[in-house]
Amino acid sequence: MDRSGFSLIEILVVLAITTLLGSFATIKYREYLQRYKSDQQTRSLRAELMRARIYAVTQQREVLVRFAPDHFHVYSSNVADDTPRTTRLAFPVSVKLSYGASQIKFDQRGMANLKGDICIEDQGGTGSVDSVIISPTRISIGKRQPGKDCNEDYIDLK
Repeated sequence: MDRSGFSLIEILVVLAITTLLGSFATIKYREYLQRYKSDQQTRSLRAELMRARIYAVTQQREVLVRFAPDHFHVYSSNVADDTPRTTRLAFPVSVKLSYGASQIKFDQRGMANLKGDICIEDQGGTGSVDSVIISPTRISIGKRQPGKDCNEDYIDLK
């Protein structure tokens, strides 16, 4: 008897292998997406701080950035009725600024009035960058060492 085609067992084995590979791909994709979102928020936060700094220099006015765990506001301090630009954050942040402050001021020369560290609390710690370090003349990003506090001493610059 000449049989052409596939048996039911062969088809079921192929379906099982395909399902298994698809489930592994889904798990890896979710890990990648979490890592991407953490990196994106860190880079976006740095970009917004740089934008505030550049605005202070180009407009010759102080700019204030006030932080909360899930968002931050950017104010132009020379305008009394200035509506702040608010940016929501996907992951909560821990902010450690000098003297226990909750805001940073950039002067007309773009200098920050204090130092500080901002760390993304993504719970997975999988991103390649998760921290922003602010100094009077520089805004850098880095990766916090596993299990360490949000402190410049425990952040590796990238």
